Amino acid sequence: MIKLLKIFFILLCIYSCSTDPTPLEYSPPISSSIFGEWEWTRSESAWTGEITTPEDVGYNEIKEFGKDNTLRIIRNNVLDAEYKYSVIYIDSTETQSRGTLIIVQGSQPSFTIENSTFILSEAYVDGPISYHKRIK
Repeated sequence: MIKLLKIFFILLCIYSCSTDPTPLEYSPPISSSIFGEWEWTRSESAWTGEITTPEDVGYNEIKEFGKDNTLRIIRNNVLDAEYKYSVIYIDSTETQSRGTLIIVQGSQPSFTIENSTFILSEAYVDGPISYHKRIK
């Protein structure tokens, strides 16, 4: 009986292993497509669907992602904040690139880049989904 259990366990281990050759990091790397300047166009509440625009809040905002992994947030043409960032890949097997952006310690909003639009979702902490257009 013990021999049968050992054989069953070995067979279970062999057949349960994945043969998927997909690497953890997909190509092309999304980090290279995030470089540049992105102007905030609107945010949408993940809960209520309410839309907020720069006109509503009285300022414009640009997120500048540098190749040195520095994120600069510029409001009304003045540097408002500067952070280090990194990117973790979630999935880029579809046509859109998707990843998780690590900004500061612990903050991990997800993002997608579609047709020169950078979509940043903070819905995981009941935050908004923000849309940005590429300007550089």
